[in-house]
Amino acid sequence: MEEVAACSQESTQQFQDTQDLNDFPEDTQHQEAVWGRLFAIQEPCVSYNLTMKMHTFGRGEVDHRFTSRNFKRSMLPFMSNVHFKIELEEQQDGESLAILEDLSRNGMFVDGIPTQNNSRSRLVLKNNDEIGFVHPGKKLYVFYDSLKNDAEDYPEELTQTYTVSKRLGVGAFGEVRLAYRQLYDDYIEGQQLYDDYIEGQLLYDDYIEGHQLYDDYIEGHQLYDDYIEGQQLYDDYIEGQQLYDDYIEGQQLYDDYIEGQQLYDDYIEGQQLYDDYIEGQQLYDDYIEGQQLYDDYIEGQQLYDDYIEGQQLYDDYIEGQQLYDDYIEGQQLYDDYIEGQQLYDDYIEGHQLYDDYIEGQQLYDDYIEGQQLYDDYIEGQQLYDDYIEGHQLYDDYIEGQQLYDDYIEGQQLYDDYIEGQQLYDDYIEGQQLYDDYIEGQQLYDDYIEGQQLYDDYIEGHHLYDDYIEGQQLYDDYIEGQQLYDDYIEGQQLYDDYIEGHQLYDDYIEGQQLYDDYIEGQQLYDDYIEGHQLYDDYIEGQQLYDDYIEGQQLYDDYIEGQQLYDDYIEGHQLYDDYIEGQQLYDDYIEGQQLYDDYIEGQQLYDDYIEGQQLYDDYIEGQQLYDDYIEGQQLYDDYIEGQQLYDDYIEGHQLYDDYIEGHSCMMTI
Repeated sequence: MEEVAACSQESTQQFQDTQDLNDFPEDTQHQEAVWGRLFAIQEPCVSYNLTMKMHTFGRGEVDHRFTSRNFKRSMLPFMSNVHFKIELEEQQDGESLAILEDLSRNGMFVDGIPTQNNSRSRLVLKNNDEIGFVHPGKKLYVFYDSLKNDAEDYPEELTQTYTVSKRLGVGAFGEVRLAYRQLYDDYIEGQQLYDDYIEGQLLYDDYIEGHQLYDDYIEGHQLYDDYIEGQQLYDDYIEGQQLYDDYIEGQQLYDDYIEGQQLYDDYIEGQQLYDDYIEGQQLYDDYIEGQQLYDDYIEGQQLYDDYIEGQQLYDDYIEGQQLYDDYIEGQQLYDDYIEGQQLYDDYIEGHQLYDDYIEGQQLYDDYIEGQQLYDDYIEGQQLYDDYIEGHQLYDDYIEGQQLYDDYIEGQQLYDDYIEGQQLYDDYIEGQQLYDDYIEGQQLYDDYIEGQQLYDDYIEGHHLYDDYIEGQQLYDDYIEGQQLYDDYIEGQQLYDDYIEGHQLYDDYIEGQQLYDDYIEGQQLYDDYIEGHQLYDDYIEGQQLYDDYIEGQQLYDDYIEGQQLYDDYIEGHQLYDDYIEGQQLYDDYIEGQQLYDDYIEGQQLYDDYIEGQQLYDDYIEGQQLYDDYIEGQQLYDDYIEGQQLYDDYIEGHQLYDDYIEGHSCMMTI
């Protein structure tokens, strides 16, 4: 029944806002007889029988409402709420005229002429007038005047089925006219039912509970609308499939059809469920506890959502694997899929556990005592974290080795891995022990009596620390030699190593003894009666200090000779060495005696009765002083002769030597 007149020219008419619908009261008086028709000549427009004295058309509350189902969708924005009306007006001579009045802001066209041109908004419709909108070429309807036609000239069998319209031309066998198939209208519960005919199919409208049901016909299929619980149901037809809408609990359900598959919507607990269809798979939505569940379809796999404890669970599909989400204790669990492996999340004690997948390995997280444990995967190895006593243990993986952390007595233990060796930390008595690895050697720390022991490794040797009586002992390694520290009586002993020799410290009576090494000789310190004795080494000779009666004795070494100090009665005796001769000091009766050495001769001092006697040496002769009765006697030596002083009865006798003779002088 189509008669399409296309036109490519665009209208230059400026469109304005439409008028208010309330300005035009409706005439609801019905007239049983059909006095005119509007035949639709463009899809999806429908035809209208004109039976009332006035009919209104537009997008608002009118007799005939334009919608996307019965009007060109692209033209709807230009249509007013009340766009035009057609009324039957009786003249005084008894003749009736069909009057069209344009009530719009954007206008319309009759036979290509604007209705608002020269204030021509009201005009008489003639039989076969063409009505269009937006553009002169956009013709949608043809008016048929049922009162002024030559139908009585045609057989009744023809006029009952067809409505004869305008003459198209004259041929060899007679006149050719345009004819429209007659549609049988009906009237139910005060409502006019408009039948239609599309693509050779008669469409029967219906009326239920005060609502007009508009049937449709698409691709050779009759679409039957319905009305349930006060709701209009619009069927549809897509790709050769009948879509049956439904209505449940006051909700309109819109079916759909995608890629040859019927999608059935549903309605549960007041919620609209929208099915979908992707890649040939039917997706069934669901509704649980007031929540809409949206299924999905990815790579040929149906994804079923779920709903647990008020939470929407969104499944996913990655690389051909179904991912099932879960919900535990009010928490959404999101599964994942990486490199062909299903990752299952979990939820423990109110925490989300996120699994992961790295290099083909499943990583399982965990949750212990309120703490999230994050696994990891490095170089093809699964790292399992742990949680002990409220602390997170982080494993690691280095150079192909699994490192297992631990937790003991409230302390985190961090393992390590260096140069292909596993380092195991430990924890003893509340202290963290950090192992190490140097030059291919495992260093094991230890903990003794509350002290951390740090091992070391130097030049291929393992250094073992120790702990004795609450003190840390630090070993060392110098020039290829292991140095072992020690601890005695609460004191740290530090060994040393010099020029290839091990120096062993010692500790005696609470004092640290520091050994030394000088010019290839080991020096051993000592400790006597609370004093530190420092050895020395001079010119290849070992000097041994001593301690006597609370006094430190310092040895010395001069010109290749060892000098031994002494200590007598609380006094330090300092030896000396002059010109290759050892000088031995002495101490007698509280007096220090200083020896001397002159011209190759040893001078021995003496002390008698509290008096210091100073020896002398003159011209190769030893002079011996004396002390008699509290008087110092000074010897002398003159011209090779020894002069002996004397003391008699309180008088000093001075010897002399004159010209080869000894003389005694009395004072």
